[in-house]
Formats: sequence, C-alpha cells, structure tokens
Amino acid sequence: QGYSAHGARTGEEALDLARSRGQDLGAALAQMNLGTLAAELGNQADAQQFYNAAKQALAEQKHTEFEGLVTAMSGLAHLDADQPEEARRCLTEAYRLAQTAGDERTQVTAQAWHGLVHWLSAEEEPAFLRLQSAVRLLMTLQDPPLYGFVHGYFGALLAGRGRVVEAERALRHARQQAQRSGDRNQRDNLKVLVGIAAAGLAANALEKDSDGTYARHRAMALSRAQFAIAPVAATDAYPDGLPAPAERSVDVRISLRLLHRLLAELPEPTAR
Repeated sequence: QGYSAHGARTGEEALDLARSRGQDLGAALAQMNLGTLAAELGNQADAQQFYNAAKQALAEQKHTEFEGLVTAMSGLAHLDADQPEEARRCLTEAYRLAQTAGDERTQVTAQAWHGLVHWLSAEEEPAFLRLQSAVRLLMTLQDPPLYGFVHGYFGALLAGRGRVVEAERALRHARQQAQRSGDRNQRDNLKVLVGIAAAGLAANALEKDSDGTYARHRAMALSRAQFAIAPVAATDAYPDGLPAPAERSVDVRISLRLLHRLLAELPEPTAR
C-alpha cells in the first residue's frame, strides 16, 4: 500500500531512525525510497528533492552503485514530468555511473528507460536499439523477475514493427516475470503494454486494409487505456479498493502516454 500516507510515514520513520543512529547510507537510501514513493504518486517536484538529497549524500559517501540507481530514478521522474532532455541527461549519467560501479542491473534500467525517452520522442529506431541492448544484458543476469518490465516494453515495440511471434514471446515472458515478482504495479503496467502492442498491430492491419482485425486490435487498445484510469474495486486483498493504476504507478502513466499517442493515429473503423 505504498501509495498511501502510511507508506510515506514509514519512509520518514526509516529516515529519522537511520539519522538518529548515524547510518548515513541508510538515511540516503530512505530518501531515495521516499523519492520513489512520491514519483509513483506523480509528485515529481517532491520526488526530485528527495532524489537530489540522496544523490548528493551517496556521492559524498562514494557509493557509486547506489548513486547510479538514484540518478536513473530521477531520470524516470523527469520523463513522467514531460522533461525529456533532463531525463536523457540523468539516464546517460546513470549508465556511466553504473558502468563505473560494475552495476549491470542499473545499466539495464538506465538503457531501458532511455529507450522510453526515445520512444516518447517518436525516435523509434534508437528506442528499439536501447531496449534490445537492455534485454540482452538482462538475460546474462539470470533475468530477475522485477525487471520483467524490460521484456514488456520490448515486446510492445516489436509488435508495432510487425514482429508478432517475437512480440508474443517477449510479452508472455514479461507476464510470467510480473507474476513471479508479486508487484501489482508491474502486472498492471503489463496490461497497458499489451494495449500498446494491440495498437501497433491495429496500425499494421490498417495499412493492410483488414477491417475485422483492425477493429479488434483497436478495441483491445482502447480497453487497456480505460483500464489504466479506472479505480480498482474492493476485494478481500484490498478492502478499500485501490486508486487507478495511472494514479499509483509512474510506469503506467508513461505507458499510457505511449498508448494515447498511438491511439490518436487510429481512426474509428467506420470512418475509413
């Protein structure tokens, strides 16, 4: 329930405890976690304050591996705030820091998110190359479940390029990883990524003048866009329900922007 005020209080308590015990690294990581919570909720100005404080502390402590991670997180927050040039700067620096530290997981993250900067800027070939590079590096790291989102983005991009079999394989693998991770936001983001893939398939069907296929894929894409902004009803697991995925996940918001851009290029089936 990290979207809630309880999550923020827990993070602040962890920060206070680390400071009271003189645990400088723990305090810096608590600030990074508070930044991530703020970023997930869309409070990007607050997120950057926490990230900048954490980055400065980690640099002073010479924890280059964590400095690279927080710099990558800052880049993603900039992207969510529609600041692509700041995002590029941060993600380039994060990749450099990760290389210096030998931190291959942050290299994967920085490459993948940099690919999203390209994709949102309609630079599809650089986006493809960065995501492809991230996937290849990820496969050398025993493919940890929390990084399944990389396969998901790559699969969605492959679908738009007409590489359907490869796209299905990547998205299926992303789904398995999301289930293994236990991360609700990752599972929800994957549903939006399937919508992006459907929009790409619809665009291909439009070019081939295949009416039935086009309408079906477009409808799927539209349904996933609606899913992203719909609150989750109460369940046994979440008695009070949950905010809409786009309200609690930076990944979902970025994916939704990609999906909306693709949908804007798809006319109503009857209007063709």
